[in-house]
Amino acid sequence: MIRNYLKIALRNLWKDRLFSMISIVGLAAGLAVSIIIIQFVVHEWSYDKFHDNGPNIYRVIGRNKQFSFPFTSSKLAGQLAAENPEIKAYTRVIRNTSAIIKNSENPGLPNEEKGFIFADPSLFSVFTFPLKYGNAHNVLERPYTVVISERMADKYFGKENPVGKHISYNVRELFEITGVVKNVPTNSTLNFDFVSSQETFSKVNPTIFESLPNFETFLLIDRKESVPKIARNIKVANKLIAALNYNENDSYELEPFYGLRLGDTQTFNEKPGPKLLYILSGISVLILSLALFNYINLATARATLRAKEVGVRKAIGAKRSSLAKQFFLESTLVTFLAFLLSIVFVLIFRESFNNLFGFTIDLSFLVSKIFMVVLAGLFVVCTILAGMYPALILSGFSPVKVLKGNYLSANQGTKARSAMLVFQFSVSAILILCSLVIQQQIRLLKNQDLGFNKEQMLRIYLGQRITERSDSFKKAVVSRIGSENVSLSKSALFGGYALGNFQTASSGKTADMAMFEVDADFVKNSGAKWIIEPEKSAIKNREGFYVTLNEEAVKKLGFTNTSVIGQTIMREKVHEFGTVVGVIRNFYLTTTVIDVQPMLFCVQNQSVAANGFSIMYVRFHPSDDVSEKIALLEKIYHAYDPGTPFRYSFLDDDFQHMFISQTRISYLIRIFTVVAISLSCLGLLGLITFISQTRSKEISIRKVMGASIVNIFTLLSRDFILLVLVSVLISTPVSYYFMHQWLQNFAHRIEISWCLFAAGGIISLIVALLSISYVGLKTAMANPIDSLRSE
Repeated sequence: MIRNYLKIALRNLWKDRLFSMISIVGLAAGLAVSIIIIQFVVHEWSYDKFHDNGPNIYRVIGRNKQFSFPFTSSKLAGQLAAENPEIKAYTRVIRNTSAIIKNSENPGLPNEEKGFIFADPSLFSVFTFPLKYGNAHNVLERPYTVVISERMADKYFGKENPVGKHISYNVRELFEITGVVKNVPTNSTLNFDFVSSQETFSKVNPTIFESLPNFETFLLIDRKESVPKIARNIKVANKLIAALNYNENDSYELEPFYGLRLGDTQTFNEKPGPKLLYILSGISVLILSLALFNYINLATARATLRAKEVGVRKAIGAKRSSLAKQFFLESTLVTFLAFLLSIVFVLIFRESFNNLFGFTIDLSFLVSKIFMVVLAGLFVVCTILAGMYPALILSGFSPVKVLKGNYLSANQGTKARSAMLVFQFSVSAILILCSLVIQQQIRLLKNQDLGFNKEQMLRIYLGQRITERSDSFKKAVVSRIGSENVSLSKSALFGGYALGNFQTASSGKTADMAMFEVDADFVKNSGAKWIIEPEKSAIKNREGFYVTLNEEAVKKLGFTNTSVIGQTIMREKVHEFGTVVGVIRNFYLTTTVIDVQPMLFCVQNQSVAANGFSIMYVRFHPSDDVSEKIALLEKIYHAYDPGTPFRYSFLDDDFQHMFISQTRISYLIRIFTVVAISLSCLGLLGLITFISQTRSKEISIRKVMGASIVNIFTLLSRDFILLVLVSVLISTPVSYYFMHQWLQNFAHRIEISWCLFAAGGIISLIVALLSISYVGLKTAMANPIDSLRSE
């Protein structure tokens, strides 16, 4: 029986090849988009779940009124373990943002590698990071040892076992490789390619190891019930070890390791947040719904072609249940073929999609158990939803009416089909409107006045050796490239910066301020503007810097631009930092998404050697040969530091990168908009085809009675246009609500104009008219004889 059903299904698919192709491709496109989104969402929810001890691992976290911080002293873990027997093991992790690595046996240039960490030997027993080579119990016991990942082993040593060989670390240190760890999964919060021992870190950076709170502390606890007791003891332990970041007003807690990825605390990698996952999940459901509704509309449009078949089969004794099974099997076959095609689409477009939106997902994740279960569930749901309604409609035809020639009333199922169409175009209109608003907002952010000139500005990252002699390097650059537009800073524009709490000695107001230290030429080179420029004879602080504030900092401290001059600035209420001698116009250190921050702007005195600066800015003239200048700068750089890679970027590119999150959302919405519109148009095509078939005789009679092509086209399209207008009316308040909420995340935001909604509505109407024009005009222009000759 099933074999016969399958034969009939294949014959019908082949007979109506065009409709079959539209049905399968449309459903496959919706499934492909949904699967690509689902792979990201499931990947995020699966973070860190591969660790055997995961449910019992916790990270020490501190909180104050402003923010949370995962940094602790190196001594805290040992103190907690000694006082709390419930702690089975601990590991301390300190992360280097990057390191200069070189195969000691290879004379080639070194590489800058990200993902270098230092950890205790217990790292491989607390966490589940299996080793390919080496003993997990002792690979990190000795100083100057390192474990590298498989990919780094292949990169530096080829296919040979690198255990026992050496790599150089930051030019100055030589580390022995004691193990090779299998590549860390992409759904891991703790990501690394190199891990060295804490013994090593204590030798390489003894001051930081002994004093500074730069360590993440992970605890393996016997059971969940022990967490409150250990958490209560953290503050006491911090006080006992005299931790540098200890504050009586801070609170401490143990953060579940499984909650790090979707929590609000720092994890040293870009996090999407649960809100984005819910949004993407919702979009996935909407796109899949559009694809399913599109298929259902096309299936019901083809129902009239099967009406006589159903009537004859019922007349000779076929039961409705057997017919329903057959039609359900046909829908299952279509869904199966669409699913196979969607997997092909996913494999073709997955990598490009992931790269575009910054998703890092192993290909192996697609065949993981959890993802295969999700795919199987998706197939079952789609099969049921896609097959149920067409099977019930097709199997429900009355044989008496069908065999008399009344296949199907044009009004039968109208409400259901109209509801599907309204839903499809409402989703499309919402996405169109959201896309327009997002593009306007991003344009506003990118055109915001930064307070300085970012064009033609090259940023060079100085290695440690050049940082120590940055003054000499600057002079060499000025003399060699023939330009005085060269300056230095200790922090990067559009990058990180130090943060401190400051107040004046005469005022009770305090403010958290970004600290930005620059050389004497920075203001002139950057194009920033002084409101009150420090005089050359003005008082300098102990480090030889003029202490100035930006306008926002002056405002936060409760002064005017003139009255703040001469005020003594205190740090953390007790440490005298210097006397305010100038005020600079507000400029953006970071993104324009947030408002200008209060800033302590420290400008070095011209007479002091500009050493200790790690960032150089070189401004090119528009007529300069940029490639030639960069090559010359690299040559000068390697003359000072041949062992460190020459790293640079253009400031305008760095500025654009600040909006990568918003730009990705914009691209995402655009792609989803195109997919939604395409699926909606296919659904509309199916519906107008259905109406044209069921009203063909009526249309022919109208033409015989004198109706024009315009009259017939208006008759067919009027109801659809009304449904699209209803969709626009529904989408307007919905899209306004979501976009209004989204815009609240920005300090500077656009006003949502009625023009945007008008544009969105017009686009929706044009798309609808284009969709129905082909079938509508073809029907209106058809010869009425072809339809009436059987009467």
